[in-house]
Amino acid sequence: LKYGGFYIGRYEAGINSTTLRTKVTTAQTVVCKKGVAPYNYVPWGKAMNDASEVEGKSGAVYLAKNFASQHNYTSVTSTLTYGCQWDAMCRYIGDSQRTTPEKDAPELTGSVSTDVSKNIYDLAGNCVEWTMEVYNTNNRVIRGGNSYIAYPVSIRNSNIPTSVFDNYSFRPTLYIK
Repeated sequence: LKYGGFYIGRYEAGINSTTLRTKVTTAQTVVCKKGVAPYNYVPWGKAMNDASEVEGKSGAVYLAKNFASQHNYTSVTSTLTYGCQWDAMCRYIGDSQRTTPEKDAPELTGSVSTDVSKNIYDLAGNCVEWTMEVYNTNNRVIRGGNSYIAYPVSIRNSNIPTSVFDNYSFRPTLYIK
């Protein structure tokens, strides 16, 4: 609070269901908790909107306001994770080269017991995560491992922002003001 820091979501973005999504759908409420289906098949722009939605009691903004009220903070906002925050998190967890075994598909959030560092789950092997970083003007950066390829936590790749796949998600980040 003193320095206006941030909290990175313990889990990747999820939906309030245990049924894995198989296509793009709309009107999802973002949650950040263990044991739910990852919020996958989400393009960068939708991920950015859902991480910072300001209307109603849905999405990451609801999480941020709830968090702020529980800790007596005056203001908390949420967005996708910035690259420098991902890098700071990699330094904090201390094992950013860790990978997890390849799987046939993403699993429920927090369900892979080997994919946790300092109580932060799913960084190395469930869904890659959209970030706020831009690469070569037209692409957006994705970070972390995914279910199909054993990439390390620290990996940085990119894709066009309209890309949607079963292993693309995001991680809400809360900012304390």
